[in-house]
Amino acid sequence: MIFVTTGTNEQGFDRLVAAARELPGDEELLVQYGSSTELHGRGRWEAFLSWEEMTAAMTQARVVVAHAGVGSILLAHRCGRRPVVMPRRVALGEAVDDHQLELAQRLHARGEVTLALDGDALARAVAVAPSMLAGTGSGPATGPLVAELRCTLQRLTAGVPA
Repeated sequence: MIFVTTGTNEQGFDRLVAAARELPGDEELLVQYGSSTELHGRGRWEAFLSWEEMTAAMTQARVVVAHAGVGSILLAHRCGRRPVVMPRRVALGEAVDDHQLELAQRLHARGEVTLALDGDALARAVAVAPSMLAGTGSGPATGPLVAELRCTLQRLTAGVPA
């Protein structure tokens, strides 16, 4: 199964949803599309899933495809998956800044995610994506990835009132 998630952001992510719709093959597909308005394709399409449903989908999926949100990346790793991520881009009107792009590039360089910047790259990455992380599985996420993501969250929320 291929599991695609746009996360819980109130802003849609039509570019990722359109890329998911165009994925070749007949492998089972589950897409959590949030507020996106793109037309759906094959498989099961849900606006939002519960935490338990997201965890189950990521655990069962051969490949997890996600926006480059910290929560989605951490959950994928917690479920033993190295996600393929497509970051939201400010130049495309998908975000207020390029923090997802910056994070995805850093994590891709470390082998923690596979970065896909467009639909063609996403299809290629899904076709060859390794689905499991060695030595990981259910349980709390720890290690360098967590430290990296914690630093990113602290940088992004610096100056935001509690």
